Amino acid sequence: MNGLIIENEESVHTFLAREIAEVEFTHAYSIEEGVKKVNYGFYFIIVGPCTSGSQPTTLDLIKELENTYAVPSIIVGVSGVPDFCEKMKKAGCHFVGDRILMAEKIKEIIKKNRKG
Repeated sequence: MNGLIIENEESVHTFLAREIAEVEFTHAYSIEEGVKKVNYGFYFIIVGPCTSGSQPTTLDLIKELENTYAVPSIIVGVSGVPDFCEKMKKAGCHFVGDRILMAEKIKEIIKKNRKG
């Protein structure tokens, strides 16, 4: 199973790769890099809200992923800020939450897929 992480914080990449060893991740550290790496083959696309500055800058990307690139990928928004999570969910993320919660959610999805 594979995934793409689009997030500017290295710690998020490191944490998710360590916690979800079942997924082979491709890493992007900016919106531009993420757009270049997006393809239809990623099972998971994990997006952080802030790729620069302190306001969510990935909302348009999330909408694009949902409407253009990613179907049928599962789009996961990772943020510890409730307001950002709400905005990311409205933009098109299937699941949103902090990195710990989303790592558990992804592991749950993987386990469910193995059974079924």
